[in-house]
Amino acid sequence: MSCLRWISGATFGAVVTATLILACSDDAPGPADASVCDCPAAEPPLDGRVIEVSVPASFAAPGGGAGVNCPMGSLFMGGSCLIDALGPGPGTVSLQEAGQQSPGNYSCSWNSTIAAVSTTRAVARCLVPPS
Repeated sequence: MSCLRWISGATFGAVVTATLILACSDDAPGPADASVCDCPAAEPPLDGRVIEVSVPASFAAPGGGAGVNCPMGSLFMGGSCLIDALGPGPGTVSLQEAGQQSPGNYSCSWNSTIAAVSTTRAVARCLVPPS
């Protein structure tokens, strides 16, 4: 009786294996056959489409700000605020507020206790549409 169980188990395994091989082969007639896929790309490549736009601002105490806009039709991805050069003399320059003010616009505002002129920048990273 154990020989009969072994033969029936082996036969069942062979049938399952053959079914899987036929169902998953490249010659399968189903609509998921990769060799006949002619689907368009979902998104064009990003090379050269991510740009950085920067606007400088110069100010002395009590502070100032700068805003930058992405080009028309592009998608705002993020922004930053940078200090390029601190004015000479005692004091500090600190970031008061930063963020997206409207779609495609990023702004930075600074507090300054330095009497001399300091230079900062508002930077926006934008995704331009494919050409």
